[in-house]
Amino acid sequence: MSNISIENISFSYDDKNVFTDYNSSFPIGKTSVIMAPSGFGKSTLLYMIAGLIKPSKGSINIPIQNPKFSFAFQDLRLIESTNVIKNITLVNSNIKDSKELDSCLEALDIKQLAHKKVATLSGGEKSRVAIARALMAEYDILLLDEPFNGLDDETKIRTMKFVKEKTAHKTVLLVTHNKDEAAYFSE
Repeated sequence: MSNISIENISFSYDDKNVFTDYNSSFPIGKTSVIMAPSGFGKSTLLYMIAGLIKPSKGSINIPIQNPKFSFAFQDLRLIESTNVIKNITLVNSNIKDSKELDSCLEALDIKQLAHKKVATLSGGEKSRVAIARALMAEYDILLLDEPFNGLDDETKIRTMKFVKEKTAHKTVLLVTHNKDEAAYFSE
């Protein structure tokens, strides 16, 4: 089995060192959970793996040629002025009106919101739209940055179950502060 390998990376924002000669690896085809206290660079690490920012030193080696990433950002990054369907199909126009899209919306309990503007949704509904968008994109590596924030317990359990089923045998890097979420995805 291949791994994403992080080798001796260093990175800082302004005068704050986030990583100094950091090493790690994450297996391809499995879910890896990344846990650390706030401010330890979890989101920054995902950004570097996706190539959105570059380490000042070291390397990140991904054993997939031209990997495609899908990212559920902690700050959601939805287009508030468009509806749920447009936000999701923005990342993959091949899924418009597909059974796969319908089943994803249904599993995340947002099918009834499909044609509503994102600006009108609650925080938990927006989180599920962001998760749906990330899952419906074509990807080799799925990056999930605190994706279950803002969900009530029942919705969180249902959403985590769906994400785990949908991403079985895929490469997923999940950042969370929640020990229960980490345990669930580490099983």
